Amino acid sequence: MLALAQFHYNEARREFFYLDPDELRVIDSETRYLGANLELRPQDGLDLGLSYLTVPESNFSYFGPLSAPVGTREGLQVYDARFTFRPNAATEAGPLFGAEYAVQRNRNFDMDARAGWADIGYSWPQAAWSPSVSYRFARFSGDDPDTATYERWDPMLSGGTGEQWVQGANHFKVVQDSNVIAHRIQVHFRPSPKVEIVPQLWAFYADSETYIGGNPALSFLDGTEYGFEANVTAKWFVSRNTYVHGTSPTPCPARPPSGRWAARRNPGRASCCSSATPSGPSSERDTDMHRRDMLKFGGAAAAGGFVATQKASAQGEGEAEVPPIGGYARERSDVTPELAQLRDIQPMPDDYFTPHRFAGKTVIVTGCARGLGRVACLRLAREGASLIGVDSIEDLGRETVDLITEQGGNARFLAGDVGSKETCDHMVELAVATFGSLDAALNNTGVMDGASPGDPVDFENQRDLLCAPIHEATLDDWENVFRSNARGVFLSMRAELRQMIAQGSGGSIVNVGSIAGLTGLSGNPAYSASKHAVTGLTRNAALDYAPYGIRVNSVNMAATDTPMIRRADEIVALSNAAAPNPGRGRTKTASILAFADENGRPSTVAEQVSMMC
Repeated sequence: MLALAQFHYNEARREFFYLDPDELRVIDSETRYLGANLELRPQDGLDLGLSYLTVPESNFSYFGPLSAPVGTREGLQVYDARFTFRPNAATEAGPLFGAEYAVQRNRNFDMDARAGWADIGYSWPQAAWSPSVSYRFARFSGDDPDTATYERWDPMLSGGTGEQWVQGANHFKVVQDSNVIAHRIQVHFRPSPKVEIVPQLWAFYADSETYIGGNPALSFLDGTEYGFEANVTAKWFVSRNTYVHGTSPTPCPARPPSGRWAARRNPGRASCCSSATPSGPSSERDTDMHRRDMLKFGGAAAAGGFVATQKASAQGEGEAEVPPIGGYARERSDVTPELAQLRDIQPMPDDYFTPHRFAGKTVIVTGCARGLGRVACLRLAREGASLIGVDSIEDLGRETVDLITEQGGNARFLAGDVGSKETCDHMVELAVATFGSLDAALNNTGVMDGASPGDPVDFENQRDLLCAPIHEATLDDWENVFRSNARGVFLSMRAELRQMIAQGSGGSIVNVGSIAGLTGLSGNPAYSASKHAVTGLTRNAALDYAPYGIRVNSVNMAATDTPMIRRADEIVALSNAAAPNPGRGRTKTASILAFADENGRPSTVAEQVSMMC
């Protein structure tokens, strides 16, 4: 909604406005704007402008170097002054000058962001095609991690073309008029009264190497060079009410250096994102960590297993290598001369990863507190993803995310129950607000019984919430299991798919099912039925969303060595001891791995995560 009041008096124009932008629901920041604008022409050829804008309401967040929230847009104040000056008459050849400068402050926290541009040019209005040429320098401040003040310019609703406030065409989509220094050379032609042609050459650099709060793809950069761009804009003013506009941009992005990615001192985005997030020597740490301080570390921390580096052709000091995958089999102790070639399957290394596989991607992982979800988060971070971790076990979920961010990773935690619509909607909103988009999701949350997954087993007091055959099962167990396993997957997918469709760039969703959702699981009807539901939802979504470029798959593993399985084994043992029963058959859920292994071992978490991610 826009409410606008305009007043004109001679060469002065006053405007007052209220704006409530119509944003997509999944990314609506609930931002409202109030402002005033004054335009003056004190003499021919000289135009002056003053503007003031404030934000009385918003939940859009600003983030510091470690992805910690600094504050919100609410309370933002913008002061802007500008001028254009043409000393010669409009029909005479002569110079052109222009400049604009703006300051952003916030009433609720210490913010001082600056932006502006200066333009100088020359025009020949009487020559063929009325050409003009100009050079512009523009700067939109980035955040300095060494100060307590937040300095990153908030682009708000910047729009238009590279002839006005916007910097470039394709590059603008990446840097969004924030943390950028731009040089522009522009030529303007008017081959006819109704047609304009405007070629431009651009060079883009970062004002600060702190890329937090911007496009996650910028995490690749090890320096300040964004790249270059050449574009041509054509305009056809068909009539008073009809205007045709076309732009053909050709970007040349900066090439990220290969082989390194930890964080260096005062890095841009302290991130696990991919091939070349800023890196550097040493694993030294600051002992006085205020909001602006950055972890200073390199390959020594990477070798600890949470952040890793790809082996480069010229290996830097302290840089960790991708762990070798090792052999596929290991010796058995029960080999006989008749079966001398028997071998067990060798587990893959727990810390194995594929460098840069998720570089620049934003991924949601539900159930991140422990087990499969925790290891998936750590591996995704090593492989370049920016993460939103979600879990109802707040302390362990936050611990998982802290392990990543403390070592330079790019992750945020959301405490919540995926059986709640609000949690699922919020996790997508958080991904978009923090990292700019949602590219993939691992819907991993799941429980095997109706008790709280973070509580220890208390067989006597929890019996109404524990798994049992259908004739002994309780409605509480059934409903609690379905809330997490079926309703949670549905609500998660619904929120994720809405965002991916709105983005128009495809995506990938993996739902964690179970072999129980393909065959059955003795003694646990709620879990088996809920995992069958996951299989059905996955198959349905795979058909419905393939036309949007969105892949939806599920993984359906047998027994895996996770806290949930260990809890289930404890419950089964207590149940068997409490009452006679015909036995809980596992024939349908035993994996080939367990069948073939000398000790009947389950899959390791790392083995399953390698299939999930």
